[in-house]
Amino acid sequence: KGELIGVAFDGNYEAMTSDYQFDEQITRTISVDARYILFVLDKFSGATPLVKELLREGGHTSR
Repeated sequence: KGELIGVAFDGNYEAMTSDYQFDEQITRTISVDARYILFVLDKFSGATPLVKELLREGGHTSR
């Protein structure tokens, strides 16, 4: 069973090859927590119905 915990959406050039050769000194990735995505959708985007739909089936993200 997989659950969404966040999204990795950007990284530096070195992160592009980290699947093959990882270097913890230079590899960087930018990610965001799924709970924050839901918060922004609900409070700032006015997408409360979408948030409710995303959380309806098996969703147990504490907010």
